Amino acid sequence: MSNDQPPRDDEQDVKPTVAEYTRADASKLPQTPAGQLAAVEGVAAAAGLLPADNPKLAAHNRKMLHRKFGTVDESTPGGRFQALMLAAMEEHERQTAAARAAQGDTNPYDLPPYAEVHDLAQFYDEARTDTEHPNALDRFLDNLADDLDLADVRALRTAAAAAADAMGRIALAAREQGKSPDTIAAKTGYTASRIAQFIRQERERLADAQWDALVSVEQHDGDAWRGVSVESVATTERPSDLARRVLGRARESEAAGTLRVRVWRFGDSDGPHLAEAIHTHDDRMPDDQ
Repeated sequence: MSNDQPPRDDEQDVKPTVAEYTRADASKLPQTPAGQLAAVEGVAAAAGLLPADNPKLAAHNRKMLHRKFGTVDESTPGGRFQALMLAAMEEHERQTAAARAAQGDTNPYDLPPYAEVHDLAQFYDEARTDTEHPNALDRFLDNLADDLDLADVRALRTAAAAAADAMGRIALAAREQGKSPDTIAAKTGYTASRIAQFIRQERERLADAQWDALVSVEQHDGDAWRGVSVESVATTERPSDLARRVLGRARESEAAGTLRVRVWRFGDSDGPHLAEAIHTHDDRMPDDQ
């Protein structure tokens, strides 16, 4: 009988195929709210959500984390240091934004349109429905009360009223894009019957807003514009939309060449046109003659 042992896997350069599992030591995990929040910020930083080259976005995301997971506990030296650092970063963010705004930057915080409004709505909904943390809503409202001043409240109320007044236009546009009333309702928070009412009212408003337009179609022959057609149209379209629609129709019926459509209010064709649309096959705009 031989005492020779078969070579081990590591001697044969064979990699193990069984993963090892090690239970995390819970005693080494953060036990305080401040420590847990710091751990969350560490994960956010590792994921690129706190970019050093975009302090506004970093501060914005940090603020959202605070609203989601709680405020810094300033009763400890570590918590006070963290609060101090956050305040310094937010002050740097404000100064940077102010400098950019002074130079004419209309979006000094590099945020998408209405980003903070979406965040506000999202965190409010989450706080209202958070069954695991009974004080989540109170904590959110406390933070919100700290953030908003009276002018902010007025602006938000006015913006909400503007969105409600525009809802008919929004709903009809979405319906014309193929979305059902149920889909529009789910996206906007209204009921499907209310969406149907919005659409009906908007159509009635457009019918009342009908106007008479004079539309001319011309073709450029290389030397000058030559009239192709002139018609009067009763429409609810905006002048620019009407001009583009007529131009698309003219392109289908006219031979290759440069086409121009102009729109006036009927009876005002001696004055300046309301809209113009031009199409040229060689991508050159001819001189107006």
